[in-house]
Amino acid sequence: TIPANDLVSGVMYEFIGSGNIKWVTDGNVPFRIRLGGTSIGGNATVTPSGADDKYVIVARVYGTAAAGASVSVRGDIQLHFVDGAAETAQRIVANASSAAVATNGTLVLDFSIQFSTSQAAHAVDMDQARIVKYSSTAF
Repeated sequence: TIPANDLVSGVMYEFIGSGNIKWVTDGNVPFRIRLGGTSIGGNATVTPSGADDKYVIVARVYGTAAAGASVSVRGDIQLHFVDGAAETAQRIVANASSAAVATNGTLVLDFSIQFSTSQAAHAVDMDQARIVKYSSTAF
């Protein structure tokens, strides 16, 4: 969670995660970051080709003003994706956007993956993750 009144101008939170995708049928996998239930940074979508695909995701949310009930928050997502069958084919998907968020309350920074097809054999795991706060203001 991000504490109330913490995501202000000069503050950025960065999320980095990596893992594997096992995909058995056609379909897209949208990776997304949400802040307090609001999508930030758009979706970074890939279409896996099978088992053993790998990914690294880097997402950031930036404060743009003093805390308030409806403050513009910027975000971006970079998704590095390696096709397990080729091992050398790498795609980088990047998206950026902004949204109005109530930064004067506690916010959950949420990373999620949405399956576009229903298949019990689909799997996405995250092997490691970290969230880091960067600030040009006092901690």
